Amino acid sequence: MQQKFTLLIFLTGLCLYPPIYAEDIPEGGEAVLREDAAIYMSLQGGALARKTVVDVEDMPFDRAVQAETRELADNTWSVQLSINTSEAVDEEDALLAVFYARGIESSQESGEVFSEFIFETAQDPWDKSATFPVSVVGEWKQYLIPFNPVQDYDAGGASVKFRLGYNPQIIQIGGLELLNYRDTMDVEDLPRTTPEYEGDDPTAPWRARAEQMIDAYRKADISVLVLDEAGNPVENAEVDIDMQEHAYKFGSAVAARTMMSGTADAQQYKTIIETYFNRVVMENDLKWSPWENWDRATTLGALQWLRDRDIEIRGHCLVWPSWNHTPDDLEEHQNDPVYLENRVLDHIEDEAGDLSGLLADWDVINEPYWNYDLMDILGDEIMVDWFNKTREMDPTAKLYLNDNNIISGGGVDAAHQEHFLGTVQYLLDNGAPLQGLGTQCHFGTNVTPPERIWSILDQLASYGLEVQATEFDINSQYEDLQVNYTRDFMTAYFAHPSTVGILTWGFWAGAHWKPEAAFWDEDWNLRPHGETWLELITETWWTDEDLITDADGEADVRGFLGDYTISIQDGQDEINANFAHALGGTILTIQGNQIDIQHGAPSGISKMNQHQPAVCILEAGYPNPFNPEATIPYFVPRTESVQIAIYNTRGQLITILADEEHAPGHHQVRWDGTDSSDQFVGSGLYIIRMKAEDFAASRKITLLR
Repeated sequence: MQQKFTLLIFLTGLCLYPPIYAEDIPEGGEAVLREDAAIYMSLQGGALARKTVVDVEDMPFDRAVQAETRELADNTWSVQLSINTSEAVDEEDALLAVFYARGIESSQESGEVFSEFIFETAQDPWDKSATFPVSVVGEWKQYLIPFNPVQDYDAGGASVKFRLGYNPQIIQIGGLELLNYRDTMDVEDLPRTTPEYEGDDPTAPWRARAEQMIDAYRKADISVLVLDEAGNPVENAEVDIDMQEHAYKFGSAVAARTMMSGTADAQQYKTIIETYFNRVVMENDLKWSPWENWDRATTLGALQWLRDRDIEIRGHCLVWPSWNHTPDDLEEHQNDPVYLENRVLDHIEDEAGDLSGLLADWDVINEPYWNYDLMDILGDEIMVDWFNKTREMDPTAKLYLNDNNIISGGGVDAAHQEHFLGTVQYLLDNGAPLQGLGTQCHFGTNVTPPERIWSILDQLASYGLEVQATEFDINSQYEDLQVNYTRDFMTAYFAHPSTVGILTWGFWAGAHWKPEAAFWDEDWNLRPHGETWLELITETWWTDEDLITDADGEADVRGFLGDYTISIQDGQDEINANFAHALGGTILTIQGNQIDIQHGAPSGISKMNQHQPAVCILEAGYPNPFNPEATIPYFVPRTESVQIAIYNTRGQLITILADEEHAPGHHQVRWDGTDSSDQFVGSGLYIIRMKAEDFAASRKITLLR
């Protein structure tokens, strides 16, 4: 089989960089895995992967396992190395995983090779005690991962795994140990590798670009002119502009039974909802089985409480199309397609009809990549029927496709991403009234770099649909990671013009599927990453300004989009008003005791072109790697001549894709992997170059044949 790698980052016998070591391993740890565990790991993946054992020099071990992922797998766990424990461990034991990894060959533009360390139960339900992202290039890197098991395990009852179901790559792993310190040490006192991600540096260039994007897409000018009754400018008038609510949607999943329980916790729960959220999603109450079997009066009471406070509600979800997430009678009738089709449509008619007009959004289909029992029987075309039925029953709610692992998990689950994009295209091609794309955004320790988030969002934005983070959380034992990534994820997502909201999947540890991910602990103490979240939405991205008019009677501020109050005091009278501030800006003219408000264009992605960046932008080509065709998006701020060309790594021109005057706005070209003579070029790394009058930029892209 021909190898599909394009970047050689490690030469046999030669390390490009010195090996990276962590601090010394504490003495006293008892081995939980067999000796030379790395080379005895078994490889799952069949023809998708290949395992060999290689000799190693100048390291604390002399042999390592080499695993080659030969083709992109359907799931990250479809290709993995694993070994079971050889000794029993107890829930209270302090364990330390130690291993080294290095990348040999990669098909990524960055040259990275990926894996994920996992310690989990050796059989279903695969309960996980620890996960940790592995991202390496050519040098050996040592990883130290301390943790407590989630339960007691007999010998062989748990396993160490390395996920490898990514794009084609070769990785080496050696020196694998799992040490048990029992009660002689606490997990907090064991050495550890600090999770890192590209762009986490406080001076990373993406941060300045994010600020520019936020200024362009999330703010607009507020201009105030104060005149006396004769029309003369009033100098030194006091103007107080106070933001009341974001236009962007910030909120959380909420539970109706918690809200309506009448306890002191319920009161605090509702206070936070009312104080900080302008949109929520019902966590479980509107899923199919709870809708039919739970106390509907409680659900409807919670919905009405939210509506009374003008808090928007997302519906989650109408069809989660697998036997595991539908009522039992569907699986019992799996051989009766007519029954299945009618049962689903009747359910949509019942629930979407009953809630018509109450919801802002509906997740019509949830997680179709892993949940497809119904489509296997009824065909993909049934998805279009589900969207059409929902639109018939609820003409006002925006209809979404929702899935996970699109942005989360390092952003490298290419199979999942391609399936999602393919499903979107299928729905649109067949006339489904699809209006929004939900990216769940559940993160563990394996987070996604901000610029990779943008690259994925660029692809989603190409459909012209709004995008929303529907289930954001970070479940990690690393507090600094939770704090820093909450800030960086929120910033990157908020900055991108295609997005309309970020909803967390719960906020209180007392009612959260992953309590360590909650912003508030069970006693309602705000955790550090919760403080970061709160600071962003109530301070960093919030506008409260006290202004004084100048000699022309004018005062100006650039404010975040949303609802405002304004108070004008000219020394004698005070005038107050409310106004909605949207892209295009707001002009308020006060004359005497009258106020005239002129609004700009309403906020929304359809109006984003009114405040574009002032510079050219060359976005990442996608998919990357690609075969047979790649799309290359770019932005031009004004009319000017632009050239988009492809070069090889030796600097030789391959082809010119565009070379003409461009109108202002977003553009894209496609490259089909041919040169200027329409001859197919070989697999490899290529350079996309964009040139304009005062601008030049390059991006890398990989062609796989």
